Amino acid sequence: MHEIDSQLSDYDFTLPPELIATRALEERSASKLLCLGKDDKHPTHDVFSNLEKYLKSGDVLVVNNTKVMKARIYAYKATGGRVEILLVRPHAEGRWAALMNGSGPFLPGMKLSLGAVGHPDSLEVIARLKEEPGLYEIFSACDLAKHARQVGEMPLPPYFGRKADDNDEQRYQTVYALDQTWGAVAAPTAGLHFTQEHLEKLASQGIILAQTTLHVGPGTFLPIRVDNIADHKMHVEYFSMNEETALVLNQARQRKSRIVVVGSTALRVVEQVMLWAHEKNSQDFFACEGKTSLFIRPGYKFLACDAMITNFHIPRSTLFVLIAAVVGRERALAAYEEAISRKYRFFSYGDACYFEMTNKFI
Repeated sequence: MHEIDSQLSDYDFTLPPELIATRALEERSASKLLCLGKDDKHPTHDVFSNLEKYLKSGDVLVVNNTKVMKARIYAYKATGGRVEILLVRPHAEGRWAALMNGSGPFLPGMKLSLGAVGHPDSLEVIARLKEEPGLYEIFSACDLAKHARQVGEMPLPPYFGRKADDNDEQRYQTVYALDQTWGAVAAPTAGLHFTQEHLEKLASQGIILAQTTLHVGPGTFLPIRVDNIADHKMHVEYFSMNEETALVLNQARQRKSRIVVVGSTALRVVEQVMLWAHEKNSQDFFACEGKTSLFIRPGYKFLACDAMITNFHIPRSTLFVLIAAVVGRERALAAYEEAISRKYRFFSYGDACYFEMTNKFI
């Protein structure tokens, strides 16, 4: 990958805090939509419910159908100190990878009570996961997935500055999230704008929906802490693509229809699968599952995606760096500057963008 504009300071901008959306709009599809075509010098402005104006019959809309876990639970030390635990993903035989927040240290062998001090259900710290900073492996004879479903909280992003309420249990999920794909600790937020009615309208106009699964992990909020972004170690996320989606995507390419991804997570899946295909001297999508640590930054040439739908992201983040790879750094900064001047709402519950790729692999 050819490096371009690799200094972290090149991806900074000033965001007024009042533009951070901490509550969902009453109507999902009422968000604003900033649009920047590959040949556009300046963005145009619309509303998300008019998305079909920018799509064509035959386009494939790739979504991430992961479902957000009520992953935030609490446990207690023998002293009464409360520990906040974010369940990240299950391991074998009652073990989980988890983030732990409380007065540490959390040493191997430490036991914590679930629910209250002295509660018979407990968990044990097994080890710190060296390959994933901040994560621990924990064990419980109690079914932690069941416990989380019963008493866990939706893991809203830290910048919300509040706990989840009943409304968040519905609105911090996409309408196409599936029970069988339960496993994310953050929502694929670009998809939060769709209603079932909107998806049906798109389908009636010949736009095809294809589903992938990527379980969004806590690393999506991990800041870049190095000056040269090429030195940043990207977080790992687990994903799958089934045979039906692979077939739909291959058929789209054969008829020269566009692949439009909904969010950075769907983008990483589609590009990772095609990278693996290229390693096998193939140009075809294929059913697979695995993990990706793909860091898309300026210089990356997109192998499959033609356009993306996304929200507005944090300055100096891997997500904003990805947007710079999609449309170019200067155009990304200019678009964000215009969005700020027009009072667009930012982050998970904020407004949306439609961007067409300008740097494709030929």
